[in-house]
Amino acid sequence: MSVKVGQLIQGEAQRDAIHVAIAPVFASEILNPGDHVGFIIGAGIGEEGVRVGVTECPIGIVDPFLKQTVAKNEQFYLFLYPETVTSLRHEWEHPAFSKPLPPHLEDIAVIQKAAEICGLSYERLMEIAEDHIQYHDWEYDNSERYKDVDWGEFWESFEKIKGVVVSSWAPPFTCAC
Repeated sequence: MSVKVGQLIQGEAQRDAIHVAIAPVFASEILNPGDHVGFIIGAGIGEEGVRVGVTECPIGIVDPFLKQTVAKNEQFYLFLYPETVTSLRHEWEHPAFSKPLPPHLEDIAVIQKAAEICGLSYERLMEIAEDHIQYHDWEYDNSERYKDVDWGEFWESFEKIKGVVVSSWAPPFTCAC
C-alpha cells in the first residue's frame, strides 16, 4: 500500500515514512507556514535565488514546520507537492525547476554576511570591492566594522561570483583617522 499525502485516507492506513522534495527559495512577500506558493512572474530566478509567493499556479507550500511568518526576502524551504517530482534520489528533478539554480548560492551568502557586518547592502559592498580592484580605491569606515569580516573568505567568494582573480585579499576599507 502506498501513502498518498495531500489526500484523505481511503480504507486501511498505517504509520509510514515519506520523502518530501524541498528547495531553498526566497519570499517575494510575507508568507505563513503552509501557504501554497509558486514562482512569481518577473521574480523567477534572480541574483539571490528562486523567488516565490502566493500565486494561481502553486507548486508547493511554505515549510509547514516553521513557527513564525517568513518576511519578504527571507529564505526558507519550499515543500514541493506530492507526486509532482519527476525523479527522486537525494537529488530531485521537478518541471518548475528545469532552469539551473544560480551558481554560487553559498558564495552569495558569504558576501551578504560580510555586507551585514559592514552595515551595507550586498550591492553596495560589491561596488566597493569592484572599485577597490579596478581603481585601487579605499572606502572610508571609521566604525571599523570591516575588521570583523573574514576577507579571505569574502574575496574567495567574490572571485567565484565575478569570475576574476583578485591579486590582494586586503579589505577594501580604511580608517580615515
